[in-house]
Amino acid sequence: MHSAKPEAFLDLVEQVSPGPYVEMFARRARFGWDYWGDESLGTAEITGVVA
Repeated sequence: MHSAKPEAFLDLVEQVSPGPYVEMFARRARFGWDYWGDESLGTAEITGVVA
């Protein structure tokens, strides 16, 4: 089993916040959101990080 954010939570975020939206540790894409995570292709860029 894996953990995932319930769709109802993401719906609630959209209702109470005008955005922009980003989901960290995403497992899938959501329309209108940037997302980043090991299990997604990711759209958000993290710049200025030295590894």
